[in-house]
Amino acid sequence: MTSHLLTPVIRTYAVLKALSGNLSKGQPVDYLYVDEVQDNLIIDIILLRILCRNADGLFWAGDTAQTISAGSSFRFADLKAFVHRTEAERCMAIQKSYAKPDVFELAVNYRSHSGIVNCAQLVVKLITEFGRTLSTHYKPERAMLGARYPSFSRDGAKISTCFRGDHELGAEQCILVRDDAIRKQIRKQFGDIAVILTLQESKGLEFDDVFLYNFLEDSTATFSQWRTVLMAHSNRENSLPRDMGGSPHSVLCTEPEEVIPLDHSRKCEPMKRVSLTLDRGTPTFASTPRSRLQNSGARSGYKLFDAGQFQEAIRCFQRANLPTQLQISQAYRLREVAMLTLQAGERQKAYLNAAEAFVHCAREVLGTEKTSFYGEAAKCYALADNVLIAARFYRAADDFAGAAGQYHKAGRFDEIVQILDRHPEKITASYRNKLLHICVVHYYRHQLRPPVPLFTSTENELTYLESQGLHKERIYLLESYGRFLEAADVHLGLGQRCGAIETLLKDQKNPDALQRAVDLALDSLWHKCSFDMPVQDILKNKGSDAYEVLGCINDIPLDRLDISDSGQIRFFRAMQKSPFTEEVYQLGEEFSARGEDAMALITFNVLSSQLPTLHSARASEFDVFLRRFERYVRLLVSIVSGEIPFLVTDSKVMKVFGIVQSSDCRYSVTAGTFLYRSFRQSQHLSTEINDLLRAQLRAHLRKKVVDENNVSYISQAFSTQCPYSVLHGHHCHRKHCNHQHERKAYLTAASYNMKINLHLQQIRILDLMFSTVGSHVGTGSQAALDRLYAAIYCPAYVEGSIADLDWSTLRNAAECVPVVREWIQKAINYLEPVGRPTNHTDYLMSAMRITCLHTAFGGEGLLQHHVSRESCRVPYGEQSLLQGSNVSADVVGSLTELDPTRGVRALRFLLQNGVGMDLSVVCNFAEEMCSTLISSLHPFGSSSPLHDLLVPRRWIMKPEKRVVRRDIIQDFLHCLRRLMDILRSGKVHKKFDLPPNQGFFVDIIVARMCRMLCILGYNVREVGISKAIAEILLLPPLEVDNVRNLSPRNLRQLVNLRRQYLETIQGLDDGLAIQDLIHLVHKNGRYLALPISPRIPQLVFEDVADISRQMNRAPAF
Repeated sequence: MTSHLLTPVIRTYAVLKALSGNLSKGQPVDYLYVDEVQDNLIIDIILLRILCRNADGLFWAGDTAQTISAGSSFRFADLKAFVHRTEAERCMAIQKSYAKPDVFELAVNYRSHSGIVNCAQLVVKLITEFGRTLSTHYKPERAMLGARYPSFSRDGAKISTCFRGDHELGAEQCILVRDDAIRKQIRKQFGDIAVILTLQESKGLEFDDVFLYNFLEDSTATFSQWRTVLMAHSNRENSLPRDMGGSPHSVLCTEPEEVIPLDHSRKCEPMKRVSLTLDRGTPTFASTPRSRLQNSGARSGYKLFDAGQFQEAIRCFQRANLPTQLQISQAYRLREVAMLTLQAGERQKAYLNAAEAFVHCAREVLGTEKTSFYGEAAKCYALADNVLIAARFYRAADDFAGAAGQYHKAGRFDEIVQILDRHPEKITASYRNKLLHICVVHYYRHQLRPPVPLFTSTENELTYLESQGLHKERIYLLESYGRFLEAADVHLGLGQRCGAIETLLKDQKNPDALQRAVDLALDSLWHKCSFDMPVQDILKNKGSDAYEVLGCINDIPLDRLDISDSGQIRFFRAMQKSPFTEEVYQLGEEFSARGEDAMALITFNVLSSQLPTLHSARASEFDVFLRRFERYVRLLVSIVSGEIPFLVTDSKVMKVFGIVQSSDCRYSVTAGTFLYRSFRQSQHLSTEINDLLRAQLRAHLRKKVVDENNVSYISQAFSTQCPYSVLHGHHCHRKHCNHQHERKAYLTAASYNMKINLHLQQIRILDLMFSTVGSHVGTGSQAALDRLYAAIYCPAYVEGSIADLDWSTLRNAAECVPVVREWIQKAINYLEPVGRPTNHTDYLMSAMRITCLHTAFGGEGLLQHHVSRESCRVPYGEQSLLQGSNVSADVVGSLTELDPTRGVRALRFLLQNGVGMDLSVVCNFAEEMCSTLISSLHPFGSSSPLHDLLVPRRWIMKPEKRVVRRDIIQDFLHCLRRLMDILRSGKVHKKFDLPPNQGFFVDIIVARMCRMLCILGYNVREVGISKAIAEILLLPPLEVDNVRNLSPRNLRQLVNLRRQYLETIQGLDDGLAIQDLIHLVHKNGRYLALPISPRIPQLVFEDVADISRQMNRAPAF
């Protein structure tokens, strides 16, 4: 919005806003005199107060009775209070005055006669009494000269006659109107008869006679209100002085000789009567013939022109026949009309008309007047947006600063340069410097050369650019002269590392520049991506400095760099792309091979940040992670233990951990880095940092391994199959199920071994950590062994069994097995019952797990001796008929010595007394006991008891089985009957601790037990045992009268029952990838054994040892 459209308030506010914070640029003001203060608004007072820095240097003068500005209601008391509040505001930053302002009144009027003064006093008094707008009462004003009161004309018709015909009002006579509309009305009615002004326009002007036209008629007050004024005045004694005294006012007075209100409306009658009560005569005036107006018109024209009343000045100069002055006044009037024009297009045309008028004026005069008019014409052309013509006339007016400003708007910088070169003395130094700055910025921004050099030398130009803060231009100039190193220093001084690197890379012929660019880039990257920081997040954040720096060196030729710098750049590139790839791991190995252990450490540390993504990772993916993570742990162990020198004096260590050498012996740690939070001081000796670094890395090692171990607890790769998935063949509906959900067809021996491999690798990593941080094996190691047991002895037989364990497929089995053995031995040492002696369920469950693992890993410890100690003894209680019986010893003995007698006794005790047992462990123990009975199922007294048996491969891992009595088998079946009754009762939770999906878990255990019983029933030839098994499985029992002499019908029933068992077994195994069952066939041709099924392979053997040789895989240990 242009300035002429702004209201005074908005205009002043714009000035205040522009001055905000920039007062120091201008010339300070110490003393300020403000006249006519009543015509200023409050916001104007703020501006005036701010301009004066001297709190006691302001002088305010004014008259509250002369407040004619719209919106202004002035009081001196308000002025004092407002200035005081303004100075008290801290945000204004204005010096406060401590002196109380002095206020004094001017009671003597030296310019107006007493008639005018007393009339004004009467008006003010009436306003004060009725309007109450003036709260301050002043002493009455008096005049030095006497004269009569102004009064209403008593003959309006006669006066109006003087406005017509050949007579006009004189040049020193004036008509005052309320607004411009009344002025237009008078001119329309009477013609151009006089100078007609509004109150605001007349302020400051002097006339002999003044006519007030229709002021009362246009008043907002009603006739009744004016009568109230008359009545109030008539009822009191007039207090105004009537003895005027003095000489006639016409001699010395420069104020109006006559003030004649011209108003014939009804509203004026009350005020006429007030005037008649005070009047001492009749006002007289005479119009002047047109022929006598020429001389007085010239004087009045100049007066009105100086007051800015150009329209009235035109009238006067026209009457005075002064064509030059008329032309000049018309030009200024055209400019005034343009300023008041609101529509943009019309305003532009109006300014062009004014400009052309000023050009015509300039042609009529000479000397300084000519340049002055050219200057006014230039301003009008500029306001009309005709900048080039404006610039031409500015030059004609010898105003080269104005011309330069117009050239700047037009973008004609070459012309500005020529002005600076040819007419520097015609422009002030400050503006000349501003124009020089503008030109320099323009030519550098567009990479152009000026028509005339702006500086005498390159060094002067560089000095200027530096002094003006034109750093970008300075860098461009240095680069244009091939001074890349200096340009890079400028970038660095501004904190622009990327700019410095890009500048150095432009100097392709200088190897030092390339090396310095690489050093800067790597220093910046290591500063932001130090050890244990989220490197990938930082490098992928497009708003980060590291992202920009890495982008600067993306195209850098790595073959021109040494191998260490090249490796570091490859590291950061790989981190930004994908930090969990084999490429990153190989980079870490390369760093380690070169002895750059700090670089290798941060590389492996970034790989370990993959933890959050491993929850749903496949076993093979987790194995890759564990291989890398173990390498990282081993490196940390070597550093913490001191096996690898890792000192703060190593430059690579300083980079990776944000350590800065501040002096010869002292170092500081960068804020926010791995070591920073552990220091309270800023300077440290190298030994202090070395000790702290080792301690922090030890704690970091523990945290990383513990975090990884916690992730493995919830990772599906370590978990067993989801019971729901086993039963239904698809994913369960639990939102956060941590179990695997593989199809049965994918549950191969390879997947079984991979899972065991993961547990072994995890135990080895934990052992590395424990051996370094000094922790002993406790709850954490016991939990790891329990998980290993669950992986080897799976609750669901479909996942595989220990018979599928292939040591050759396990990574580093020769190193893992000794660690597991050691952990098992320590677990045995910690194996003791706690709590009430009547129920040591947890202890017995742990004994079963430890015994199975101890056997699987070829342990040589004296486990049987350990559990036989009195402190480890669990008595049978009232059940026992044997002195010194021990449940825990029977559990261990039955598993290690394959003694079903002791095992069945222990199983019966658990089912009767155990609470909170592990159902999977109990069922696994039951199946182990069942496997010890296979030699006792010998059919028809064959000399080879294993011939023609259908058994799971797990049952013949140790085929040397004892032959047991029939009652032992019956007792075992009795235990199974009790177990199945518990499983079917719906109250399993009272005996066993169950997982969250307990219903499905119980179902797969029931299926496992049924399969075991069916296998047992298939192999049994003894009718009584077969009948007992059928009853447990809820099948129709055999109807046998004589078990020793079976009838053909009984034999057919037994055959049918065996066929039913086989069909059940095959139905349960349908779709399995692991072939668990095997048909044992003796090589002796005397025994007939037809193939059972194409899906069940035969194992032909000569003796028991032959079975062991064919079944067992040689372990890595």
